[in-house]
Amino acid sequence: MRKKIICFLIAMLLMIPLLSFTAAADNNPPDPPTIDGPTSGKTGTTYTYQFCGYDPDLDDIIICVQWGDNTGEVCYGPFPSGTCIDLDHTWTSQGTYTISAYCTDSHEAKSDTATLRVTMPRARLVQFGFILEWLQNFPLISYILGL
Repeated sequence: MRKKIICFLIAMLLMIPLLSFTAAADNNPPDPPTIDGPTSGKTGTTYTYQFCGYDPDLDDIIICVQWGDNTGEVCYGPFPSGTCIDLDHTWTSQGTYTISAYCTDSHEAKSDTATLRVTMPRARLVQFGFILEWLQNFPLISYILGL
């Protein structure tokens, strides 16, 4: 009888890693979040973007966002799977930025990254260029301005 108990305990100990591996293998990562919002705008203006995350296992999710302007990554949550959040952002410099976002679930599985390109148009220098060309017709002003 004692040998049967020892064999049973050894078998159970050997199954623990197998059970742990099976449980971990059953967790699927969340889907990449969707990002919805304007793709162009003006610097200094606040824009709202919607981020929606879904986990196929219906685990809670955390949504992590980078705005592409060196303001760092910020994570929000946890939220129930299927949640959408609205986030505001203001770009202070002109250029093209890539918003990137990903989700993690409560088991720390990470989704692929979703992206959205946003352009804050460059200033138009047509009028200023015309003024500089016109000022070059005046030698004294051109000399002073270094034109």
